[in-house]
Amino acid sequence: MLKGNSTKKKEGTGYGRVVSLGVAVVLLTVLSLCINSFMRSIEESIKINSVLSISLSFNRGVSFGLLASYPTVVLVSSIIIILGVGMFFFLKVLNKELNRIECIGFLLILAGALSNLFERIFYGRITDFIKVGWWPMFNLADSMICVGAGLLVAALIVRGRKE
Repeated sequence: MLKGNSTKKKEGTGYGRVVSLGVAVVLLTVLSLCINSFMRSIEESIKINSVLSISLSFNRGVSFGLLASYPTVVLVSSIIIILGVGMFFFLKVLNKELNRIECIGFLLILAGALSNLFERIFYGRITDFIKVGWWPMFNLADSMICVGAGLLVAALIVRGRKE
C-alpha cells in the first residue's frame, strides 16, 4: 500500500499513480540523456577539487567496463532486465503495494537504466563524465541506479524491522 500522511488506505484504481511515476521516469531519463549529450561536447577535463573532476570517458560494458567484448549480450540482457523490473514496479504501484521510498527507489533505478540503455542503443556506449578519487568514472544514470538501490535496501530493512 502506498502510504502518505494518512494511515488510511488510499481509494482509487492506482492508474493515476502509475501514470505519474511513468512520467517521472521519462523526465529523469530525458534529463540524464540531455546531460550526457552536453558532456560529450566537453573537450577538456575540469578539476573541481582534489577529489572530484569532470572528464569525458566512454564505457561499452556494464559496471567497471565488464562484458565490454559482448555488446549484444549486454544490450539484450539490459532490455530483459529493464522490462522485468518495470513490469514488477508498475504492477506493485497499481496494486498500491509500495511505500513512497520504494517507489522513488524503483523510479530512480528505471530512469537510470533506461538512460544507459538508450545510450547503448544509439551510441553503442555509455557516456561517463564524473570522476571521484580512485573510483571508476560514472554518469548521472549510474548515480540514479545506485541511489535507487540504496533506497530499496533501506526500505527492506525498515520493513523487516516492522514485521
